[in-house]
Amino acid sequence: MNQSQLRLIGILLLTSLALNLFLGGWLVGHFLNPIIQQSGTHRGPMMMKFHWLIQALPTTSQKKLLPILQEHRQHTQPQFQRIQQARQVVYQQLIAPDFNADALANALANLHQQVGQMQQMMQTDLVKIASQLTVEERRQLVKVAQSSKPHHRAFSNTELK
Repeated sequence: MNQSQLRLIGILLLTSLALNLFLGGWLVGHFLNPIIQQSGTHRGPMMMKFHWLIQALPTTSQKKLLPILQEHRQHTQPQFQRIQQARQVVYQQLIAPDFNADALANALANLHQQVGQMQQMMQTDLVKIASQLTVEERRQLVKVAQSSKPHHRAFSNTELK
């Protein structure tokens, strides 16, 4: 292979990586953006991830988890803003008149890192939530998580069949 063929392959691989990371970021953004409204106040976008699970629990269980969910919102909201900022940098790199593949790759790597940090926060908070529940309540959460029903709708407190 000559130098120009190697350069072309390198550009194609980098472009493919950038496109995959961009689409991954778009998918993450698509699922993180819905905002659930509860009790007349807007919850942060990340609250949705636990909200649809928690709605399946009895009211008493929901009340004991409220402090954990409030703490979750407080520490994930700034991280979500960092993800939005990182996503904006990616978009700016994509539409820049003087396209720079290295700058785009760095922006995508930063976005990936920010999303990874958010996932770590979500997993840590899920452990906190699960540790406050009984075995039966955890089973109920698993049933909801494995259900084929759309998760963006609030579930009622009725038992799942």
